Amino acid sequence: MTNQMGADGWVMTDYVDILTLKLTHDFYTSGTTPDFEIVPLGTTRTLMAQHRLLFKVAAGEARLIAQVEGGRPVIDLSELESLAFGLVLRNPRFLAFTDAPENRPAHTATLAAGPQTGQLFFAQTPVYVRTNPVGGTQLTERAAYDFFDAVPLTLMTAATHGSAAITLKDADGRTVRQQILHLAPGVTPETSTNGFANASMDVATLPRGLYTLSSDQADQADITILLREGLARPYFRTIWLRFPKEKFALPDGALKAATQISAAFAAARKTWTYHISVGSRRADKSLSVKHAPADGEAEILFDAPVEVPTGNGGKRWTVLSTAPVSFQEQPRKKISLLEVEQAGEGEDPATKEIIGSLPSPAPGEASADVYVHV
Repeated sequence: MTNQMGADGWVMTDYVDILTLKLTHDFYTSGTTPDFEIVPLGTTRTLMAQHRLLFKVAAGEARLIAQVEGGRPVIDLSELESLAFGLVLRNPRFLAFTDAPENRPAHTATLAAGPQTGQLFFAQTPVYVRTNPVGGTQLTERAAYDFFDAVPLTLMTAATHGSAAITLKDADGRTVRQQILHLAPGVTPETSTNGFANASMDVATLPRGLYTLSSDQADQADITILLREGLARPYFRTIWLRFPKEKFALPDGALKAATQISAAFAAARKTWTYHISVGSRRADKSLSVKHAPADGEAEILFDAPVEVPTGNGGKRWTVLSTAPVSFQEQPRKKISLLEVEQAGEGEDPATKEIIGSLPSPAPGEASADVYVHV
């Protein structure tokens, strides 16, 4: 806060947040990710200069700050309607513990019966897009699939043979690409009564913009394709926000409360598998794995062990989690290996702890397997 001399005397100048952008990640104990540099894109940098806005970033949170005098912005903010930011990845291991489209199987633009809800295909990596976000809005990635010079296509029909026309139209409805695909029945019993065709549609030379992919088959919804210009820097993600007029200030010019936006990343999830080898001394014993969760932590449940003979007098047991488990920054504690004692009729079996804290699988490995010998 500063005091400046104005025409009517001293005026109190303050700096007030008008927008906060937080990057959250449930892998981290803090709930926020330090793995990115948040950068205003070119047009946003120009708008910030025109409106005397400051931009501060700390601990995974960016703040857009306005200069205020007497409760009103020094520069009118009513025309501030669009902001865009790039996320520069600084941690090369980020994808090892993150559930991101880059880690999922490749997708094709699939034309089949029924709606293609929530799908959007980009010419570059997925983005966060939100129109008119309100205070406390959390942005999540859509089912966004990326490609570069060509769109991979799959078409499925009710007829096993014949042909189908695939059309790509621009935003004005003009046809810019068309292909005739020849259908063949599926190769499995479940798909043998359907017709299938796979193809690739070249888009490398098309102008950037919004396009619609459709087929001439009945009951097949259109798919939206967005071809974007490559950005000057290799941003891992971009965030595009559009606001209505007077989003940040009231009609009389008074400043509104800050708009709080968060962009969420989810931790990778895998089925955990413990491979437990036992010597001849415990070959006749039964084992189990039990998790005693800490406060606020979800319990990990495990299936009953499956015995795998080893042929050398010992045994190996395989124990799987009943569902995929999310990775987290701090390894789980109190995942115990127990020896199950024989119980008499009508009695609950007693257990004896062999290992009090089994290691957690490491994120980023091809499989979440842990090998233990007792």
